[in-house]
Amino acid sequence: MRSLNNMFKHSKFFSFHFQIKFHGLIIMFFVLRLFSFNAQKNDNLFLFNPSDIKTSLLMENNILWPPMEINIAKEDSKMLNFLFQKKLNEYSFIDSALNRHKLPSKFGFLPLILSAYQDHYTSNLSGRGIWSLSYITALKMNLNVNSYMDQRLDEKASTLAAIRHIKELSKIYKSDNWTLLSYITSPNYVSNIMKEANSNKWEEAIKFIDKKYLFNVELINWLDNIEYSPKFTHPNPSNMSEFIFEENIFFDAIAQFKIIDFQKIKRDNSVLLGQILPRDYGLKLEDEVGNFLKQNIQKILSFQDSMRRNLYLDTIQKSKKIHLVKQGDVLGQIAIDNNVSVKEIMSWNNLKNTIIYQDQKLILMSKHEFNNNKLDLKIISKEKYFWEIAVANPQVTIKKICKYNYYRELKPNQQLRITKK
Repeated sequence: MRSLNNMFKHSKFFSFHFQIKFHGLIIMFFVLRLFSFNAQKNDNLFLFNPSDIKTSLLMENNILWPPMEINIAKEDSKMLNFLFQKKLNEYSFIDSALNRHKLPSKFGFLPLILSAYQDHYTSNLSGRGIWSLSYITALKMNLNVNSYMDQRLDEKASTLAAIRHIKELSKIYKSDNWTLLSYITSPNYVSNIMKEANSNKWEEAIKFIDKKYLFNVELINWLDNIEYSPKFTHPNPSNMSEFIFEENIFFDAIAQFKIIDFQKIKRDNSVLLGQILPRDYGLKLEDEVGNFLKQNIQKILSFQDSMRRNLYLDTIQKSKKIHLVKQGDVLGQIAIDNNVSVKEIMSWNNLKNTIIYQDQKLILMSKHEFNNNKLDLKIISKEKYFWEIAVANPQVTIKKICKYNYYRELKPNQQLRITKK
């Protein structure tokens, strides 16, 4: 009987320890699964491409660790910490602007999750700049967007435009979460979610929101709960001032009189899209450059007018040749290859439109005899403007380029005639 009792006790002891080990294994399994789940990279949930962000080395104790429910991998946490520090150190003016307009600080995290503070960022929905503003929204908020400039790329101007847009959305929804979602997506998206949920209550509609958008709204709310003090930096003394011009000024025209660092001008004025300083817009220029332009504006504009009208083009020597149209030929490429314009080819051949046919004979007037003793043929690769040629070839002036070539934007593989070194 005693042996049976002992067996029973041992069986209970075994069963107890087996249950502990079994439950322990189950718990360990779920912990490992949770760890594995939490370690997944969230590239598909971010609204920007994390691989585009070059982070500096950060100390582990500086890294922000979001709660488990936000599900962010360690590598992404490092990136978020880098962007969070960037917000504090470089973009504190956003918090100041929101405060002046009495808007919650959480809206200041929109540029972080939308563009990661990339000033030339373009979203999948064609939003541009750090606030990822659409073309229509930019125009409604009185930003200049044209072929010369895009104020969505101006961090200060776009911030004020974004704040006006946020205030409009806040009046409609009277809810920070709905306002954030509407800004990230669109009012139409929010309207569809509310219809699907048959409710305008966030808690009831949350299950109908796309995982990516919900992730970013929750991320903003978590970031906003972190206690931080904006670091207001005082600008260093600068040799730059704001200059406004009454006419559009081409870099090419400026380069005839002075070769300056045009790339720096574009870096200092991120709104610029091409090679034109737009009229009636405040541009940040070094005092030396701005004063030079002010003092020489008339002769620069005079040269610019003649340059654009091809008045410097040498038309003394002319020779006539016949081009036999081959399969795949188009008038535009024939014009580029022969350094003439499409309009001229149409005029020389009495064409009513640009349609040409195989084996058709086209008259081409060559306006420059190629003299191997004076000129080189340069094959264009990445250059788009004459000033880029002048910078790389000190013996060449813009006027000399205009003497042997029609003035227009350069194309890859185009042949350009320039004077020899």
